[in-house]
Amino acid sequence: GYALPELLALHGARDPILVQAAEKTDRELLRQLDGALKPVPLGSGEWVDHRVFRPLGLERDYGAVYVANYNSVKRVPAFLRVVARIVSQGVPFKAALVCSRWGRGRRVVQAFVRWYGLAEHVDVYESIEHDGVNVVLNRARCGVLMSRKEGSNRSLFEGMHADTPGVLLDENVGVNQERLTPRSGVVASEGEFPGLLAEISSGARTFSARRWALETIAPEVSARTVERELARLFPEDVGAPPLFVKVNVPEVQYFEEGIREVQKPIATEVLELMSNDRDDPGWAEVLRCVAPLSGSPPDVSDR
Repeated sequence: GYALPELLALHGARDPILVQAAEKTDRELLRQLDGALKPVPLGSGEWVDHRVFRPLGLERDYGAVYVANYNSVKRVPAFLRVVARIVSQGVPFKAALVCSRWGRGRRVVQAFVRWYGLAEHVDVYESIEHDGVNVVLNRARCGVLMSRKEGSNRSLFEGMHADTPGVLLDENVGVNQERLTPRSGVVASEGEFPGLLAEISSGARTFSARRWALETIAPEVSARTVERELARLFPEDVGAPPLFVKVNVPEVQYFEEGIREVQKPIATEVLELMSNDRDDPGWAEVLRCVAPLSGSPPDVSDR
């Protein structure tokens, strides 16, 4: 999406604009264009609330968990095929599949579970809340992502905060593969998945995913990364107050409880400013984006 005309048009802006871009090739594109859009290597995985996704001390009775949905992009049947191959080798292995109801592939997934004979080897959880997802992550030896291309993924990194390492498909475009380190997880080809997941499930590999995540991708760390980039882009503002830390749960909100109280009034003010600017052709889109935060948006029905 970084090559969309409505975004590329912003390259001519007078001042630099900081852009989150988890995918390396997206950052390369923006740098080569050398305009106002300045990439920073952050994505949704860098703003996980580690108070929600955290270790619970549960037994790790799942060999792997895939947090996905029923859209074909997630390639859930490919995950089921990996589980089937592990089971066919006589390895005691059970997996969890956490799916939102989004997508049209529910029947397809159910058919593949039957086809591979995995009813006793895969537990499917549908549309559970964050606390429930954290429980399943805590029960798994690792989390996986098998999509070839998607936007900035969050589930792998939620798992890391739950001290569950990630296993990422090496073909994936969208995730910052540099985040998968010997402490946090593995990048592997699809052919390597069965042996790798069986090995991790057996406890033969050890990780320190939670500690790594708190040191590297916690929201507090990410906010400081943004501050450094802003200081570089706007040296005249060095010494400005520190940024408030945000988290995505799943939508954006402030990390500190007390600061959240001012979030809605700020959003309402933005709505009022935009609704008064009749000459701005982008006001309707901005209203749609900001309205959910404001509680009671101003009346713009006459425009």
